[in-house]
Amino acid sequence: MKRRLSVFFASVIALCSSFNQGCRPIEVRIVGTFELDTESGCSDCPQGGPLVMWFDGAESPTVQPRYRFDHAEGQGHGGTYIFQAVDSTGNSLLLYPDSSGPFHADLIGDIIISDYNVRGNSITEACGSGIRRCIWRRQ
Repeated sequence: MKRRLSVFFASVIALCSSFNQGCRPIEVRIVGTFELDTESGCSDCPQGGPLVMWFDGAESPTVQPRYRFDHAEGQGHGGTYIFQAVDSTGNSLLLYPDSSGPFHADLIGDIIISDYNVRGNSITEACGSGIRRCIWRRQ
């Protein structure tokens, strides 16, 4: 029995290591800069989504973490973000924009509920028919 537990825990550790960040909380995995992979996903990914996503972690429990999305032609928006459990299978990223360029000014004060998935060193979102995914890779 002891041997089985040792093998099980060794397998879990190896699995976590092989997925690099897979066993870390989502709040930690999302911190960083992600750039759109224009070779993957659908043709509408560059037009519909940000070219670069930047996420900063919370410096203390009383400070909300910040994000910045940079779109084409210098447009973009930024603000705070949180994760909210949707069901037992995942979280939804909620964005609270508080600054933007003129193109995204109507977002200020709104809540954006995203369909992003944070996996390893990338963030993905369904596109087209839903089978393909836009991919932003960690820089």
